Amino acid sequence: MLQILTVTFPLLPLVLSFSHPFRGLQTCKAPCSTCEPQCTACIANAHMDSTSTCVCDEGFYLSNFYGDCEKCGQQACKTCVSSSSCVSCVKNAYLTSIGCKCEAGYYWADSQKCDICHETCLECSDKGEFSCTKCAADAILKSSHSCGCYTGYFLSSPEKTCFKCSFTCYSCKDASPQTCLSCASNMVMISKPPGPCKCKDKYFWEIDKCLNCHSSCATCLASGYCTTCDTTAKLTSEKQCICDSKSYMLYSECIICDTRCKTCSSGDSGGCLTCPDTFVLSGPSPNFCVCATGHYLPLNARSCVPCHSSCRTCKDNSATSCLSCKENSSLNSAPPSSCVCDAGYFLSELTCSDCPIACQNCTGTKSAQCSACSKRAVLNSLKECQCAIGTAWFSSSRECKCKDGYFYQVGKGCSSCLENCAKCSGPDVSNCLECLGETVLLQTGCGCPPGQPPPFKGTCPQCHPTCANCFGSGISQCQTCAPNRELKGGFCPCKSGYSLTKSQQCEKDKDENEFSNTKKIIIAVTLVGAWLLCGGVGLVLTIVKNWGNGQPLRRDGTGEELAIVPHGGQTADLEENSSYEIRNDGTIIQ
Repeated sequence: MLQILTVTFPLLPLVLSFSHPFRGLQTCKAPCSTCEPQCTACIANAHMDSTSTCVCDEGFYLSNFYGDCEKCGQQACKTCVSSSSCVSCVKNAYLTSIGCKCEAGYYWADSQKCDICHETCLECSDKGEFSCTKCAADAILKSSHSCGCYTGYFLSSPEKTCFKCSFTCYSCKDASPQTCLSCASNMVMISKPPGPCKCKDKYFWEIDKCLNCHSSCATCLASGYCTTCDTTAKLTSEKQCICDSKSYMLYSECIICDTRCKTCSSGDSGGCLTCPDTFVLSGPSPNFCVCATGHYLPLNARSCVPCHSSCRTCKDNSATSCLSCKENSSLNSAPPSSCVCDAGYFLSELTCSDCPIACQNCTGTKSAQCSACSKRAVLNSLKECQCAIGTAWFSSSRECKCKDGYFYQVGKGCSSCLENCAKCSGPDVSNCLECLGETVLLQTGCGCPPGQPPPFKGTCPQCHPTCANCFGSGISQCQTCAPNRELKGGFCPCKSGYSLTKSQQCEKDKDENEFSNTKKIIIAVTLVGAWLLCGGVGLVLTIVKNWGNGQPLRRDGTGEELAIVPHGGQTADLEENSSYEIRNDGTIIQ
C-alpha cells in the first residue's frame, strides 16, 4: 500500500509527491504543484512566468503558512506581501499609508479594478450618474447624489465645470442657442427641446432680451412700431394700432365704450375721457359723464335739459324742484325745494345781487331800496342805510363795526380811543393796542419820544436845530440846547466866545494874533505837491478874495481868486472855492 508523507519545514513549504512508484519521494517548492525538478505545473491562483517559475497571480501573495496563493486583503492592490501590506497598486490607483486608493474620478468596481466615475462626478461611489460624492468647484452636489449647475448653466463633461447657457436659454444642454432645454423670460421654444427659443407674441428682441411691444400691437419690431394689430384695431401709417373714437384698447383689442361716454379709457361708465354735448366729466377719477351744473337728465332722455333759473341743481325744470341753489340764495321751506335770496340780497335779472351797503333787507328789480338796516346802521328818508358814527361797513361780515380809532361799549355804541391811539379795546391807556403814525406808547398814552414836541395827527415834529430837547418846534421852545449853545428864555444862542457860522453852527472864535506874523505865503512847487513855509497848526481853508499881507485866513466862502507869490518871484493861483489841508510839516493837500 502506497503512503504519502508530507513534511512541513518552517518558512519552506514543500510538497512531497511520487512521480513514480519506484523513484521515491520528490519535493516541489510552492507555488509549484509538480516539478521534475523544475515546476511543471502551478498551484491555484498562480501562473508560470517566462523563466518557467510559478508565481502568484496579480492581487495574490504566497502564504508562508499554507503554502498557497492567498488573495491580498485590501482593494486595488496589484502586489502585496501579506493580507494587509500592499506593495503596488492596480491601474488608476495610488499607494497610501493604509493601502491603495482609486484616483479622483475613479471608484473600485466589482470587476476588481478602479473604474471611471460618471462624467459629471469629480468623485463617486459607483458607476452611475447618481453616485457622486464630490463635484467640481462651481458645480453643486444635489440630494440625489448627482452633480449639477445653477439655473442658466450647464455642466461640461471634459472639464467637469459649469458654463453659462446662451442668454436665450433658461436651462440648456450646452452653450449653443440651438440646444435650450427651456427658454428665458418672455420666450418660447420653436420646437421640442433641445432646440432654439424665440420671443413670445407681443414681444420683440432687443440686444439680449425680449421686451414688451406697445399694448396696442399684436406683433412688433420695436416698442412703438407695430407690424400687425388685432382684428378690431387699425394699423396706421405710423405703425401704431388704434381704435375708433367710440372704443378703447384693452390688451390690444378694441372694446366699445359705455353709451354715456363719447370717448373712453375703459368699458364702464366711470372710464369716460370726453362726453357728448350737454354732459361734462365728473372727474378726476372715476370719470363719469354727468349733466353740467344747472342741468338735469329727464327719464329715458339722452341729452341734459336746463334747470329753472333759480336752481343750481335740480330734479326737473320747475322752480320747486331745486336740489341746491345758486350763490347768495338758499332753499326755502315754503314753497318747498324753491330758492330765495339770502338776507342782504335781492333778485335782479335772475341773480341774487347785493343790497346797498348796510341794508339787511331790500326790494327792487334793477335798483333796490332798503327795508331794514344792518346792526349799527340807521335808515334815512331816502330809504338808504348809513353806518352810525364811529362805525364802518365790513363787506366780509356784512355789518357795521367799530372802525379803527374806536371801541365798542355796550349801550353806548362805538366810542373814540384816546388821542393818537389807532386801535384800542377800551378808554384807558392800558387799552391802547396800536399808536397812530410816528407816535409811541408811553405811560401817559400815545405820544412822541421824550425830547420831541407833542404829536400832530400822528406826526412827531422836530425840534428847532438850536434845541436838543423842546416842547415845541419853534426857535423859542427849547428845553435844552445843541452843543456850544446856552438856554436863555427858551432860546439857545451861541455861548460867549463862540460865533454863528453860515451853517448855523456855533464855533469857537479865532485868536486875532494867530496869523499876525504871517506876511505872505511862500510855496515851493514840486512834482508831488506844494509846500507851505509857515508856522501854525494844520487846518482846512477856502481860498477867498481880498486877502492881504498880515490878514488872517478867512473861510466865509466869498471871493473870486487869490494870488500867492511863490518861491522864485513867480505868481501862482490856487483853485477858487477849493479846500486845502495845511499840515504841520507844511504840506498842502487838496
